[in-house]
Amino acid sequence: MYGRMLWRVTSLVAVVLALSGQGLAQPAAPQELRGMIHDYLVTNGERWHVSGEWSLQLKGPSRGDFSAAMIGVPRDNPPLFPGVSVAHTHHVSIVEGDVAITVNANGNSILTISGPGTFTGNGNLQSAFSGSPVQVTIKGGNAISYSNFEMIIGGLAATNHYGTETFHGVVTHSGAPPPGQQPPTGPCPAGQPSAPRPSGSFVPTQDCQGWVTPDHPLARR
Repeated sequence: MYGRMLWRVTSLVAVVLALSGQGLAQPAAPQELRGMIHDYLVTNGERWHVSGEWSLQLKGPSRGDFSAAMIGVPRDNPPLFPGVSVAHTHHVSIVEGDVAITVNANGNSILTISGPGTFTGNGNLQSAFSGSPVQVTIKGGNAISYSNFEMIIGGLAATNHYGTETFHGVVTHSGAPPPGQQPPTGPCPAGQPSAPRPSGSFVPTQDCQGWVTPDHPLARR
């Protein structure tokens, strides 16, 4: 009888330890995450419909690059400020951002990347906003580890334009880059971009349609 009791106690301890290990274990983060932005926001009294795409590439356990391309369109027709509130595009990026992966009370992973952002409006560098803090949070549940996207832009200068509300979206890809979608490298096949190079240090974008700084996530390596 003593032997059976000891076996039961030992088995129970093993089960408890196994369950505890499952609760504390953090799944390995994917090499790349991509998705879409789709939200309705209010900035300076104007209501906007914002949509676009985003991507995140991890560079080890604590660093990563993030970029988002989105378009904002006034929700109202006519808009609250005609002639001022018009459809326009933005690109937001973080280079070598700080990455952290934590687990919530339910054991689900939460991935964040934060750092100073680089911003463009209609393809033009928004130098007044450069360096403003950007934080991206990606989380999910027990079936899909990474499903929900959130982005917050901080800093007084940037929030005067982008607002203080959270940009929401969805994760559409999690894992390694799909075959054939690895970032292109080497010289542009058809020659350099037709647009003037802003500075001698700038390099072509991955699609060879424009110029960016060498450390930009969309730079051609």
